[in-house]
Amino acid sequence: MVVIGGGNSAFVEANTLVNIARKLTILQDLPVFTADAKSQETLFANHNVETHLSAKVTGYVTEEGKLTGVTFIENGQEKRIDCDGVFLAVGLIPNNSSFAHLAELDRQGYFESDESGITHTEGVFVAGDCRTKTLRQVATACADGANAAINASTYLSR
Repeated sequence: MVVIGGGNSAFVEANTLVNIARKLTILQDLPVFTADAKSQETLFANHNVETHLSAKVTGYVTEEGKLTGVTFIENGQEKRIDCDGVFLAVGLIPNNSSFAHLAELDRQGYFESDESGITHTEGVFVAGDCRTKTLRQVATACADGANAAINASTYLSR
């Protein structure tokens, strides 16, 4: 497996994959990893992790319609890693700017809200990856939707 990225998003995915992959390779285009120290420590405690810093991905290799590898440039040299899967985790940029006038955004551009979906703006509820949260996955987005819907319903019934 290959994970492309070196921040918290990439390391969350990598720490999940490392237990099921025979070998896990991290390709980071920066000269350092930007994930928090604990995530790095947890991942690098595994024997099956390989890393490449300042690695610019140039392509995906397929044979007979199946992914077989990733090509990248590292220190001016073209390289290839054979793999069965690639996870692109190069960070998250929320697409909230069109709605920024409706509720408060945090420094990264996410709507400020807890699990309730309630924002600081009366009558505005948010759910899923547009809000401030630690984990961004389909399962958490579904739970966010349920919480926001219940709270919005309660608000409307008042």
